[in-house]
Amino acid sequence: MPKISGKLFYIYLFLFVQGFYSQIFQAVLLREMLSRFAGTELVIVALLGPLLLWTAAGCVLGSLCAIKFRLKLESSAAFMLAASVIVAYASYFISAVFPVPSVGSFSLMLFLCVLLPLPFGIVNGIVYGVLSSFHRDGERPGSYSLDAAGAMLGGVLFSLLFADFVEPLRLLCFSGLFVLVSAFAASLLCIARKMFIRSIIAAAVVSAIAALSISLSDGDHFISFLRRGWGFERNIETADGRIEIIRPDAAETAGKSRELYFNGVFIGDCPPDENLPFPNAVFALMQVNKPSQKVLLFCSPFSALPKVFLGIPAVSELTLICQGQQAVLTAVSFGIIPRKREDFRIFIADPVSFIGKSLPEEYDLIYVDAPSPNTFAGNRLYTNEFYSAVSKALKPDGVFAGSFNSSAFFSGTVSSVFRNLAVNSGKDMIIVAGNGKNITSSLARLDGRTGRVLKRFLRFPEGLLSIIYSQRQIDSEMKKLVMSSGQSDINSIEKPYLPFLHFNLTSWISSLPGDAISHGPLLKALHFISESWLILIASMIAVYCCFRFIFSRKMGFRLMFCSFENGFYSMGIVAVLLFVYQCCCGGLYRDLPALLGVFIGGTALGAFVVQRISELARNFLMFFSIMAPVASYGFFEISPSSAAALIFSTLFICGISTGGAFSEFCGRSGASRIPVFWGLEMAGGAVGLCLLMLYLLPSGGFLPCLALLTLSRIHLLAGGKHGRV
Repeated sequence: MPKISGKLFYIYLFLFVQGFYSQIFQAVLLREMLSRFAGTELVIVALLGPLLLWTAAGCVLGSLCAIKFRLKLESSAAFMLAASVIVAYASYFISAVFPVPSVGSFSLMLFLCVLLPLPFGIVNGIVYGVLSSFHRDGERPGSYSLDAAGAMLGGVLFSLLFADFVEPLRLLCFSGLFVLVSAFAASLLCIARKMFIRSIIAAAVVSAIAALSISLSDGDHFISFLRRGWGFERNIETADGRIEIIRPDAAETAGKSRELYFNGVFIGDCPPDENLPFPNAVFALMQVNKPSQKVLLFCSPFSALPKVFLGIPAVSELTLICQGQQAVLTAVSFGIIPRKREDFRIFIADPVSFIGKSLPEEYDLIYVDAPSPNTFAGNRLYTNEFYSAVSKALKPDGVFAGSFNSSAFFSGTVSSVFRNLAVNSGKDMIIVAGNGKNITSSLARLDGRTGRVLKRFLRFPEGLLSIIYSQRQIDSEMKKLVMSSGQSDINSIEKPYLPFLHFNLTSWISSLPGDAISHGPLLKALHFISESWLILIASMIAVYCCFRFIFSRKMGFRLMFCSFENGFYSMGIVAVLLFVYQCCCGGLYRDLPALLGVFIGGTALGAFVVQRISELARNFLMFFSIMAPVASYGFFEISPSSAAALIFSTLFICGISTGGAFSEFCGRSGASRIPVFWGLEMAGGAVGLCLLMLYLLPSGGFLPCLALLTLSRIHLLAGGKHGRV
């Protein structure tokens, strides 16, 4: 085993701790922004893209500064590591106290996601650029590998250990303490020669940072800053996002009930008002027209729907499906969910997985009070595949009921599975669907079923729907429903469009009646760009190939193009597989750091061992990296657990491939080119994220994105014999 010099040891130590802390900061900031923007997964793209660009800019800047100013290793690295911790604190503070609307806007999300990672990304890139400039030619692969290994450890530990047990700010502070101790320990070796002085300074630094961590770890002051008289009672982390329970504190808020927020969006009081969802529950039960009904309910554990259904005699058995064991236990402790009843069962499970395993023709009514479809997690319950599974679990005369904000967005998808539709009116509108003959929107017919369905029910006149709803408004909604059912797009897992419609990213794609695509030249141009995605992508590829052919005659430029393409492929495959994971399995909010950590760990392994493996193994990596994107399209057709395992494995092997490719490029160039290659790889990753997620995915779906990634990997083979991994 070769001996590691003291200088090389410092470089590897600094790179490892900086990689570890950068992944912790990235995971904390991603979860904070996801929880503040209604769980919208586009935050991942909007945050990672600028973070990569700022890191690339910082890397080039750090390399130039190290060469021009002849920086010393220990002092410059220690200063930059300390600066990275300080700017990480500042970024978190801004994200925590910046006022965000309850629903949020795409422009505000972009603004914050570009601004917040700027200082940390610049500093993080400078650290890598400065440290890599001290390498000799034979030590080049180690810098990339050690930085990635630290990032892998940070991501995996965050998901498996820190995420559910440590507050975000406390985690940032204590992991920052680890970074600062490493930085100051190295600097003390140069500044203080006596062991006693070193120990005193180190103890002072550790005590100061520990005191700062403990004093700042309480997040209660954040909510007090944003809303006077309120404070946190409890935060609950679930697979889909963060539930916040806010309590009234001051005299001006005395007498008010607790408030519930899910991913920054107000979802109701705690305990909830049972009168609000009661009309919708009765409307759905009337459609079944049976005195004894078996009901399957998908909703939040803090919803009043379970108590409402259990209070109606027509419900003989109720099964509640929800996620988050801590959320369920909290709801039971607050008395929102009954503890034990013979006619009531609770399953903590993923809704899509549960409905797929249900017995055929088992339920009379399946009621979905799902989260908003502006996220890929919520969109899973609004797809053609989910409705098909629901139809199999319903009895022949069974009824599906779902809560919708606008019938126009869902009518085409629902009507592709169910023949008969009906809708009520009001703010909390539901659509009922089924293949039986009992489905109706006539309030007179529904009131005529009161004696049969609501037998022994004492809450009248609330049970008479004609008192609650307006037949005129229902007829208006039904007319809109019929008009749009044949024209709206089919929302599916392979081509989701509802999350993008929420931000008007694909409002020009929708062909709903009254859509604005005919108003103004800008929307017409956007409509053309979206509809002509295949032509535009082919043109981009052709232009890029021409530039590559002209400028890559010299080996240095060719390797620069290859680094850009390697970054495009690496972040492209990561982003697409993350979204595939969310569509197939859910739980990306919980598993995101682990998924990123596994990929980064693969890059670390690839950068270190790819030159030491056999030719057969390298050919396998090359073939796998080319075929992995298109083969990933089959993940939609298998069970969620199998898809999760395959996605983790694919990310790890693709990481080995991209890390090995970067190591090959560095091995064929001088040491001064390493920051340039790394910066180009970051830039290619940012381009891949934005192009695939913000344009190609909403326009063409997952398959074109995966096919483009395959082409980019084949194109990388033009780098030469050694650029093929």
